[in-house]
Amino acid sequence: MDYARSSHFQWGGGAPFWLNNPNDNSDSVAVQNTAYANDNPTGYNSNFGALAHGSTYTFTDSSKISGYRSGSQTTDLTTITVNNQSDHGSQTNPFVIDSVAKWTNFATFTTANNSNTLNKYFVLTVDLTFSNNFKPINYFRGAFYGLNHTLNGVTGSSTGEALGVFCYLNGLGTVTDLSVNYTWTQTANYTGGIVGTALGNDCYILNCHSIGTATRTTRNVELMLGGILGRCGETGLASLPSSYYSTTVYRCSTKSTFTVTENSTNTVLLGGLIGRANNNSLLNLFDCYSEANYTLTCNGSPSIAGIIGGIANPGRSIVIENIVGKCNVGSVNNVKGYSEPKILIASLFNYTSAVFKNNMTISNTYTHTYGVGGTQTKYARPVVYTDGSQTGVSGGGASNLN
Repeated sequence: MDYARSSHFQWGGGAPFWLNNPNDNSDSVAVQNTAYANDNPTGYNSNFGALAHGSTYTFTDSSKISGYRSGSQTTDLTTITVNNQSDHGSQTNPFVIDSVAKWTNFATFTTANNSNTLNKYFVLTVDLTFSNNFKPINYFRGAFYGLNHTLNGVTGSSTGEALGVFCYLNGLGTVTDLSVNYTWTQTANYTGGIVGTALGNDCYILNCHSIGTATRTTRNVELMLGGILGRCGETGLASLPSSYYSTTVYRCSTKSTFTVTENSTNTVLLGGLIGRANNNSLLNLFDCYSEANYTLTCNGSPSIAGIIGGIANPGRSIVIENIVGKCNVGSVNNVKGYSEPKILIASLFNYTSAVFKNNMTISNTYTHTYGVGGTQTKYARPVVYTDGSQTGVSGGGASNLN
């Protein structure tokens, strides 16, 4: 089963939800690849294409998530009509990526200056296949609408801090409606199938799907690895207000295989969806599915989870709703302190337990683990805190798990 193109999963007693928007608009976009000979718009950038005047495109809209999930709105989609008299790179006249060459231009554009993409809009109008020439997007603060297209042959390695299709999703950055087939041959500290690390306020990863593999060969540094997102939030920025960090991951799915060899005792956090939610994170994780396969050789005490590898000092609200996570631990070697595949929230660090429990809501969240320690189905398992206490998790059964 191709989880990146799954239609929907049926919750016990509830209505089905879609992992991929049922209204696939991938064929509804007309692309104009030539410069504006007569219209002469402001700020035309020849590194990108443009959409034809009067054409439309549709994307998953972050402002409609709450209403759609509550039933007060009938859709989470918004359709934009193109006006090629608008500034090139605006929402009504977005930058068009329709070739590997233009993707490379996009990568160069984001590397040059962190502010280049602020308030800029990009659309992917075709599937792209890379042949050992994929370049990741470095710092991104704009809106990228994948229009339900796929990036194939995404490969890369890094000995730096972050790796993903988007390495850094900074404040106000949005990635929607994108599928990725990836291979990371050496992981950065923070690595994800879609985004390496999300920093700042109002970061959105919506209706994104990944299938891929990630490998870590000993680097003697920490690792936070997830099928969608490596890390959200930040450490070492105590001067910033607690309201600075917020990330929403919505209607995403992933099927990933992680092979990790780390001979140091540095932190290793592996999650099917997210590696780690860091200090002062406000995290909304809604309507997602993950299937993660792990092979580990580590000297430390790695944290393994079908959903999130770890949460650190959550001073703000964390909401996890309608999530299915499957966790297969194929083999574990020389790992100190390992007892079984840990479920849901694999590890918690540097928090005041009372504050943590007051700020966290989990509902309709299910995990299934197998591999080392035998097959274990965990239904509504309590979250266990490091002080030995626990809190319950609400929810019912789910179908289509196999």
